[in-house]
Amino acid sequence: MIALALFVAATVSVEVSAWGSLGHSTTGEIAQRHLSPNAKAMVSAMLMPEFMKSLGGKTPNWADNWRTAHPETAPWHFINYKYEDGSDNPKTCGYIPAPTSCTGTGCVLTAITNQTAVLLNNKCSISNESTLAVQYLTHFLGDITQPLHNCFRDLGGNKAELMYKNKKSNFHSIHDTAIPEQYAAEVGINATDYSSLATHIISKYGDLKANATNSRFIDLHTLRDGFLSAAVEMSTEGNLYLCEKSLFWTLYDANPKQDFSGAYYQATKDVLNAQIAKAGFRIAAWFNMIADECAPSSSTSTGTTAATATADSSVSTASSASADASASSAASAVASASAATTIPVVYSAPAPASATKAVSTGKNLYVSSASSVVVSSVAAFIAAFVL
Repeated sequence: MIALALFVAATVSVEVSAWGSLGHSTTGEIAQRHLSPNAKAMVSAMLMPEFMKSLGGKTPNWADNWRTAHPETAPWHFINYKYEDGSDNPKTCGYIPAPTSCTGTGCVLTAITNQTAVLLNNKCSISNESTLAVQYLTHFLGDITQPLHNCFRDLGGNKAELMYKNKKSNFHSIHDTAIPEQYAAEVGINATDYSSLATHIISKYGDLKANATNSRFIDLHTLRDGFLSAAVEMSTEGNLYLCEKSLFWTLYDANPKQDFSGAYYQATKDVLNAQIAKAGFRIAAWFNMIADECAPSSSTSTGTTAATATADSSVSTASSASADASASSAASAVASASAATTIPVVYSAPAPASATKAVSTGKNLYVSSASSVVVSSVAAFIAAFVL
């Protein structure tokens, strides 16, 4: 019954694009193929039943559907960098210290920081909060790699109208959906076949994995202005693309009347494909590290991709981070058996008063499974639909 209710909730929600269904499904599938055994067991135990224990397919798109019924989560999908003079078209790009746009209801930086904290602080125990955290992170770690999710100008391009294949669209939407789908068609892949596209992208962009998942981008503890420094670095990377003279806004401003499915598509498709690849690799590396930190200290983790480098990552993070970031670094990079790792929560939406938590089994996470996970707000949403 619970699985059916969750399925109904997922299907009646109106889809809202982020990378777009194909892009997000592909990032999730890439991530699923790069999970360590620990992480694979963790996410399969926590995901809602209809997601078939996989980060691919519908799982990465869940957060877009969820925000239809939970609009308070909408700001968590992006960050608007507003500059001191109030402009949205800066002379230079990059991270703005303590961005004013990332307060109150939060942004993608707070979302990644907070949802990571949920899993680490509860030692990855099975609960509604853990399920939501895994599904949120699968989505937000994808969103933050899309350059226009790190942009204030024209609401991330949503207000910049244009033509794509002789149809009206906007600058944000074509990067989320139209360009990835056109590329899939170019290489002979159906727009719904995320598995084949994942195979193609891994084959073509696999050499990006090492740099994309180094300690600059995969670090669960170092803070910068209250956010996880790794999330800041991912956002900065995406934002910097917006100032590239051969990409994005520069090409838009040069000829906003062009059909963007032509020369513009050719100029940007490889960058976007590379970002999709990086997103998949980073999602996997993020969960690999979380799973290893949550694993009982008496057990030995094997087969981990990014998490096996935890010690090296901690050393390189401490040496390469700025003085401010180092000063605010959270506790230890590896959770000890005697003390829980804690990351300060920057912002948390108030929990529904009637939220129902799954009862802890008290069993080892890696040999147990979540037979049912339900949040009361989902049930309320379904009830509203039925009535």
